[in-house]
Amino acid sequence: MRRLLALFLVLILFSCTQRNPSKNYYYLSEYDALDVGYPYGSIVYKSTKEYHYQKVVVFSDVLMYKSDSRYILMEQRPNRKLMDKNIKDDLSFWSNYYVENKKDTVINVFGDKMSIKHINNLLTTLSEDNLQRVSDSIVKNNASLKSIFKNKLNYYLIDKKSDSLYGPMNKDELSKIRARKGVTITWP
Repeated sequence: MRRLLALFLVLILFSCTQRNPSKNYYYLSEYDALDVGYPYGSIVYKSTKEYHYQKVVVFSDVLMYKSDSRYILMEQRPNRKLMDKNIKDDLSFWSNYYVENKKDTVINVFGDKMSIKHINNLLTTLSEDNLQRVSDSIVKNNASLKSIFKNKLNYYLIDKKSDSLYGPMNKDELSKIRARKGVTITWP
């Protein structure tokens, strides 16, 4: 009985360590996203705890994810529809927060600083159809979002040792950085 219990504990510990890719980076597959109710598709995020989306480092749709002890490689097909939904939901949330609390503060909206009072003013003076214009403007004027939608497929590399993200980049740029850094992860 003790041996069976010990074997069971070893299996549980082994399966738990396999779930965490390392250094607090997590891959949320499309299936897992649907399962846990995350509405913005497959992502890679950094967090102190699994399923706490503190910082999304690669937005939807993450098609491939591979890692070793030092690096993480990812392939992404940018999903504009899910990005628009994400932006609109964020703007609506902060507008509602302002209406309920009447307190203004500056927040980070995909890397850009915005006043929640300004967000509320935008949303109360615009119809739901025009909310798409606000989302389009954010994507058009935000350097990091523009770079995501520049390519049909993007590639990313995370150096876990230095906690650095490289990307988005095209396949040739990925090949060069892999050679320069000596990344040996098998990649199609």
